[in-house]
Amino acid sequence: MAAFLRMSWLEPLLVMILAVLVAVVLANVIGRYFFGFALTWADEMARFLFVWLTFLGATVGLARGAHIGMDIVVQALPPRGARALQTLALLLIMIFLSVWGWYSIELVQRSMALRTPAMGLPLGYIYAIAPISAGLMLLVCLYQFVRTLRGQKAQDA
Repeated sequence: MAAFLRMSWLEPLLVMILAVLVAVVLANVIGRYFFGFALTWADEMARFLFVWLTFLGATVGLARGAHIGMDIVVQALPPRGARALQTLALLLIMIFLSVWGWYSIELVQRSMALRTPAMGLPLGYIYAIAPISAGLMLLVCLYQFVRTLRGQKAQDA
């Protein structure tokens, strides 16, 4: 379970998304500047791939403790106080992720009838990354929360 929650299994997916993103943008640039035509769907696809890349990358960043933070207060506290503050922070993050995940599911459901202009995909497919990443981040935070309560480091890299 701990290996799953490190989210290293997402890295190949992130690499594939980035590779497709670069290929689509490159093909569009080459088509536009060398052959005088543009792929009508390329900008839209690149934007959607970038959104998915960002949300999944944020999930990996959370699992690794790579997000920016101000730990000067935590470092100044005794170990028990630092653990209490870490527990409170994780609890607040989990509350936010729960609310965000809940409402993003509603957004996905409501936007399934709407279509993207160039590709004609339901917008719900694009927005689906929000509840997916919220759920994955919630699992990571829950794991870190339990580790913190046990007196272990939140990240076990």
